[in-house]
Amino acid sequence: LSNRPTSVLRRCSRCFEAPGGTQLKRCTGCAFALYCSKECQKAAWPKHKIPCVYHVRHAASPAIEDAARRFGYRNIIEIRQALEDFVDANTWAFIAFSKALVIIEHGLAEIHRHPPRHLEVSLMPAGNPRTRSPAHTFMMYSTRWFMLDELMADAEGWEASEPERERIIRRYLRNSDQPFTGLRVIRYQIHGIDISMTSFYPRFEPTMPLHAVLPSSTELVIGQILADVVTLTEGSINTDMAFGPRHDETSKIALPGRLVRLNNECVWEASFASWVEVETEDGELVVPVRELDLLQAYTSRLNSELGMCNVLGYIQ
Repeated sequence: LSNRPTSVLRRCSRCFEAPGGTQLKRCTGCAFALYCSKECQKAAWPKHKIPCVYHVRHAASPAIEDAARRFGYRNIIEIRQALEDFVDANTWAFIAFSKALVIIEHGLAEIHRHPPRHLEVSLMPAGNPRTRSPAHTFMMYSTRWFMLDELMADAEGWEASEPERERIIRRYLRNSDQPFTGLRVIRYQIHGIDISMTSFYPRFEPTMPLHAVLPSSTELVIGQILADVVTLTEGSINTDMAFGPRHDETSKIALPGRLVRLNNECVWEASFASWVEVETEDGELVVPVRELDLLQAYTSRLNSELGMCNVLGYIQ
């Protein structure tokens, strides 16, 4: 199982490059943004100023600091960084989960709905953070849907998110082969603590109808496949493994992987380079894979009999 894809977890908030062994420095104001150099920090300031001031103005109360310590974190910065690392490691799974769940709960018409529904995920700390991988510091507790108006009601917070929204829109309007239709929002809330983060992802118009992917499929079969997507991604989020490729590489079928330390950096490493190495066309695993073994409680509930590779490819 050679040539396995890897991806560094933390990156510079401006250039988005991996630090390459250099320790990232925190913004001295908000303590959330990370930079690889003074040059990047200086260049980022005109756009970072508004969100920085927002985070400083809404600094955590002593009660939130106490709650963070009860869950094993030294302070609000540490639990916030743990949340960001967890979301970053599980980004592919959260996006796929939201795409499948909205169709299951609201129908196929949701694919083309404008404005779309957005997802809020409530998370529970999963135990002592000192003994857990960054991909497994939280577990999903509940979900709900909301409309963008709810997010925009916090006018100051909406303004603070403008640089990130602009960056994503600019990138995908210019560089995407798929029809970019706007933003997909997922809000992550730690249950029982007033700590949350909002992430913006690209939303694309499907290049072909769901029925065209599997021409013989009925709505019942499509429902089974989507339910399997939810099962696999929820299992990934709630166990010590992470599906990738991370971030926005939507043209590739996800691979299971884990987080490892490499050159003093936290790196996502795929379990194998390609599904053909471990799974037959009938969906039978021919090579034991630790990360897939962790999903056994979830894979036993799959309904579609397509095999994991086909299920994960379907939601692409």
